[in-house]
Amino acid sequence: MRKIKFAPYIVLLNVLIVVSMSGQDARSNEKIVVYEGNELVTINAADKQKNILGSDLWPQANDLKTDNITYKATEIGMDIDADHLFVTGLRSIQQPDIWYCAIKAIFENSVQLVKYNRITKVSTSILGAKEGPEKDLSFLPIAIGNNPNTIYLEGSNYNTFDEYLGIWEYNLTTGRFKKLRLHKNYMTTPLISRDRKRFVYTAASKESRDVVHGVADLIIEYDLATDTETILYNSNGNQMRLMGFSAAKKAMPTISIDDYHKQRKSVMQETYYLPFTDQSAWCVTRDGTPRPPVSPLNSNNGLCTYSFGQHTYEALDFANSRTAGTSQDDTRAAAGGMVITARDVGCNCSYGNLVRILHDDGSISYYAHLTTIAVLEGDCIGQGELVGTEGATGDECCTQTFGEHAHFEVRASDASGTQIWIPFAEYGITPRQSDYVVSGNVPKTCCQSQLTITGNIPNGLQQASVSITSTGIVNNGISATFESPAIDLLPGFDGKAGSVFDGKNGGCQ
Repeated sequence: MRKIKFAPYIVLLNVLIVVSMSGQDARSNEKIVVYEGNELVTINAADKQKNILGSDLWPQANDLKTDNITYKATEIGMDIDADHLFVTGLRSIQQPDIWYCAIKAIFENSVQLVKYNRITKVSTSILGAKEGPEKDLSFLPIAIGNNPNTIYLEGSNYNTFDEYLGIWEYNLTTGRFKKLRLHKNYMTTPLISRDRKRFVYTAASKESRDVVHGVADLIIEYDLATDTETILYNSNGNQMRLMGFSAAKKAMPTISIDDYHKQRKSVMQETYYLPFTDQSAWCVTRDGTPRPPVSPLNSNNGLCTYSFGQHTYEALDFANSRTAGTSQDDTRAAAGGMVITARDVGCNCSYGNLVRILHDDGSISYYAHLTTIAVLEGDCIGQGELVGTEGATGDECCTQTFGEHAHFEVRASDASGTQIWIPFAEYGITPRQSDYVVSGNVPKTCCQSQLTITGNIPNGLQQASVSITSTGIVNNGISATFESPAIDLLPGFDGKAGSVFDGKNGGCQ
């Protein structure tokens, strides 16, 4: 099987692991780094004192996260075949060449947990798909305990795309699970403290839980020894995002968000366009925490007059009407790729009718709340081709409705919490809430970089810009053409009597 290539544009979180500090020393020096709205603040773990660093800043410290986590297989030298996605990887603190990784078949709804050795390049299964204490959940590794045989796993449901569904302590030796009693409305993946005795996470103070739209206004600390939690900070309705920990004795170094995004833009692999019809103009009704850099677009002459606060993560809402909830216009692919999700994921204050597109660099774009879906799972879709129509699905069970809009986000991998701001080609920036933006998304025909066919080979032209690999079968009476610079017909390929197969050197661009 030809291996899929992942472009490493999301850097590995190279972080400092501290295991020798006493609990008291670690806690006295530890600062919790948080965005409150667009303001970067620190909260002292010991006395809960808040210190405001300023607005439109990004933390420059490289040791915010306690554990090494990656969302790209290339960062650890792991080969993933074209039928699977690398979801996340967690590095062992005792054996630096050992990684605990979650791997997922593209069109299946559960992950497999494996132990990967970087030296031998051998993967060993730890937890199979649909194994564990709750069969509907997938378990993603998020932290290592003080005991190196203890890892912490977070539950996600890939059937409903409901995330942050609980944390389990898992003993690698005994295979036993223990569920932690976290706040029922926790909103983001908990981070383990430097002494590995506590988790810190955000939660919603409101009774109802709405991860997609809700406000995370609590910072909570969970003591692993006593199974008790303490509210460290309450922002009283202001959106917060937890960034990590800092032990800096002096002021924590920062850079401007604008400079941070200029650095990120220089290593982006995929080119994204605004996800709606060429030359149509839409308003940004919601952005995320922290907001993208200040843009020159926010003078909209009163055209964009309503908004709905912030997401707690990096995502944008667009609406093509000037008043809330009155339009259902076309939503289009921001970049070309393969459709890996195209269905209703349920009425759970979530995404509703959802389309997800896997791109050549391994990133995944989301198009949510759609009224109609115009594609099928497995489709190759070109940049600018129709995805569906904007809508409000998924909101029917929520206490608040946000009207018809197009929810758009890009993730570095199939893991929760990996949303990233991306600059759109029309402006070279990520727009902010209340910006008025005009699309330059001219449709292009689909062009996959690598195409693998294992089942029946469809009628007509199959194109790829890099290679086509096939073990499939050409049915009787079917005419199939492969066009690519490289065509690999592996054992199992079969051209049935009465069929026509044609191979051409070329491929789409």
